[in-house]
Amino acid sequence: MSLQKSHEVFKIIRLMIVDEDPIVRSALKLHLSQAQDVEIVANVPSVEEATRRILSRGDVDIALVDVKMPRKTGLQLAAWAESNPRCQTRVMLMAASDSDELIEGALESSARGLILKSVSLSAMHETIRAVYHDGIVFNGIPGSRLAKFIRSKTSLKVNLSRRELEVLNLLCKGYSNALIARTIHLSESRVKAHVSSLRLIHGV
Repeated sequence: MSLQKSHEVFKIIRLMIVDEDPIVRSALKLHLSQAQDVEIVANVPSVEEATRRILSRGDVDIALVDVKMPRKTGLQLAAWAESNPRCQTRVMLMAASDSDELIEGALESSARGLILKSVSLSAMHETIRAVYHDGIVFNGIPGSRLAKFIRSKTSLKVNLSRRELEVLNLLCKGYSNALIARTIHLSESRVKAHVSSLRLIHGV
């Protein structure tokens, strides 16, 4: 049996890589394209080119974007993608290092993921898959740490319930709604309600 990728056999994740460094782009394309469920549909050096590709072709499921770009940033692309009704692309951010400022910016931009460039390629692939399946992955950052940002930035005093913190922790690990439901023994509709509540609080 052929091992070639087929949209009839696999649910292919159409990925766009956005990084100004051509060496980084080439390395990511080389390694991530080896995954049977990933197809690199674009490999571009700027947010401007990424935006044009998303709007003109509509064939990008996930944009894997460096946070620090020369003109418009990955954070700006994430915010634009979430606010534009024509855009169905999920934006996943890459960074060389972690910081509270970066986490805060990623949350405020409604990015679907944040991962360090130093992680293994297998971990990056798993994060891409999780984001594709509606997970929100912040590089294994505990939900309690994210909750701190939610509380500090909302104009209301937000007290997350134990269940909301459980859901937030599992979202950060890349769990889908269905898997969260099985893990904490809730109905999937109830999990979706918790996720909607978290998104309303701070776009998590």
